[in-house]
Amino acid sequence: MKETANNVLEDDLGFQIEGFSEEEKDEIFQQIEKISSQSKISITPELFEVKPAKKGGTLPLAVNLMGILVIAAALFFTNRYFQAKEETMVLSEKTYQSTEDSIVKELKKQAEKKLQQKEQEISKIQSELEKLDKESSNLKATMETQVKAKEAELRKQMEEELAKERARLQGQGISSAELEKQLKEFQTKKEDAINSALNAFKAESEAALKEKEKELAQAKAVARQVLDKANKDKAALEAEAKKREEELTKQFEAEKEALTRQSSEATSKLEQLRELQRNEQLIQDQITGAYTTIMSAIEDGDYPKASLAIEDVRKILADPKIQSLPTIFKRLKIENFILDSLEKEISQTKTEDTTDFKTLAATAQLLINARANVRKGEEAAAAGKSYDAKRYFNAAIASLPKIEGAVNQLREIEAKNMEERARDYIVLGDAALRKGDLSDALEQYRSAAVNSVDTTNKEILSSAIHKIEGVNDLKVKKLSSSETEKYIKLKKDTDRKIAELTDELDNKNSEIDKLNNLIKDEQAKKEELEKKFAEAQANNEQKQTDLLAENEKLNKTIADKDKTIAQLSDEITKSTQRIKNLMRRVNNAEKQVSTLQNELDDAVNQIVDLINQ
Repeated sequence: MKETANNVLEDDLGFQIEGFSEEEKDEIFQQIEKISSQSKISITPELFEVKPAKKGGTLPLAVNLMGILVIAAALFFTNRYFQAKEETMVLSEKTYQSTEDSIVKELKKQAEKKLQQKEQEISKIQSELEKLDKESSNLKATMETQVKAKEAELRKQMEEELAKERARLQGQGISSAELEKQLKEFQTKKEDAINSALNAFKAESEAALKEKEKELAQAKAVARQVLDKANKDKAALEAEAKKREEELTKQFEAEKEALTRQSSEATSKLEQLRELQRNEQLIQDQITGAYTTIMSAIEDGDYPKASLAIEDVRKILADPKIQSLPTIFKRLKIENFILDSLEKEISQTKTEDTTDFKTLAATAQLLINARANVRKGEEAAAAGKSYDAKRYFNAAIASLPKIEGAVNQLREIEAKNMEERARDYIVLGDAALRKGDLSDALEQYRSAAVNSVDTTNKEILSSAIHKIEGVNDLKVKKLSSSETEKYIKLKKDTDRKIAELTDELDNKNSEIDKLNNLIKDEQAKKEELEKKFAEAQANNEQKQTDLLAENEKLNKTIADKDKTIAQLSDEITKSTQRIKNLMRRVNNAEKQVSTLQNELDDAVNQIVDLINQ
């Protein structure tokens, strides 16, 4: 009998009695059996008239109500557990995202700084090359202008000298044949001198141009070497940055995926709970409507209608799909108890001579009111309103005053058991925390919080909640610390790479300094060349003076001078062709410079694209 009572009580309450000796359990069961036997009554008119509150089903009803209260509380704290879990996951995901953004921003910032330095160096080299090309072009244009001016000047002087020589010879009264002979000799000699001067001038100019082209080719070669090395450095940097970014992205994605998966699982469980709640709500509404019909039929004395409504409720509860709903399944016994009680009351009333509808209606109303209070208590617990839930459950129990004392005693016993279990869970949580197992500690503290909800010792609940918050803070700090260590390691690697690149940049700066020195040397050579050109021009003027003196002696060779002029024109044409060839070479050099510029621009664009990615 004791074993049967124990099993029945454990099944009705939904929990086991722990923490008591066998003797104490036997005493508790004896008290419960005594109260239960005292509460069992027969349905008689006297009982209805005098003590209608002593229905035999009150104790099972109260026990079931207590079981429902425990289930509702468990659902409430389960929901809070999943919400806390989801908030922790969201916080962790935000921490990962914030850390990932900080690392990517730092990498981009460093890459942009290095790119800016590289662009400044390239721009400086390009500026020097452009300046050198401009000076070379100016020198070519100046040389061509001076050659043309010198040629025109010599022709004019030769014409003037020939005219003077002709006049002088004519004044001497020599024959025409002799005059033409002497003018021709004079012109020939003059043209030889002019050709000699022009050839010397052109030779010096061509030598200067060749030297300048050689210097430009050397400068371009050095610049190309610097550009090639910069491209290799850029490619290595891009590969390293891409590799690091892929590794970080892969790592972050894996961790985010794990968090997302955990969050999705928790969300799925919550959604399942909500779906169950919605389905249970629909069934509860149907059952409540049926009870309303039963009450209306009893008040009207229409017992057949009331019996049919009771049968409708039984059909609903007998559906396997409806029995699969957790809350409905837990309440099957109490629902069947209420329906059985109502059927007994109706059956007893039919067999009696009296038709005391008020007593029967009051009895039915008592049962339905108790059920309604249990229903409201469940809704309040599901909404997180634990105070209102307790108030409704207490009202349901208070409607059955004969067993209220037994229920209160059971509450005290269970509260003590739950308080002891809560203390044990806190001790286990502290032990897990000392071992560094935060997940186990958090689980133990949550169990302590669940078991301390219905105890009078709220310090245990407060302590459990405080410890839960502390463990959550430790988990977040541990997560942040782990990400900080990763960031510090990444920063060290990046700083090392930056140091290596800085050394390479220093080497490039050294090469650039050498190039600048080379450019300065070339500028000095250019100035020296210009000086020589000026000296050559002065020498040409001296030669011109000598030629003027000789013109006075060569007037008699004026006839031959025309032929010499024609030859000089041919030489000038050839010189012009050579100058054009030189210009084509200069244009080819400029195209090479343009190609170098395009390659530099492509390199800069690729680095910019890398940063933008």
